[in-house]
Amino acid sequence: MRHGFDDLDLERIWCGHFDFNDQSRRVVEKTGFTHVFTTSQQLTRLDGRTVQSLIYVVTKDEYEERRAQ
Repeated sequence: MRHGFDDLDLERIWCGHFDFNDQSRRVVEKTGFTHVFTTSQQLTRLDGRTVQSLIYVVTKDEYEERRAQ
């Protein structure tokens, strides 16, 4: 995130994970991302299984606030 906000001057960074991936969820939440929305997605690599994709965002302001603490 440092590279994105400090070097690239991004305003926000988005990420996501599938609903069955608890390890990714834990990383995303620990790094300060906030859940924004959930969408359904059909995965051809998983035999066409439909899964939920959870999408998260963190803004530059939120990042800088946490960094200052």
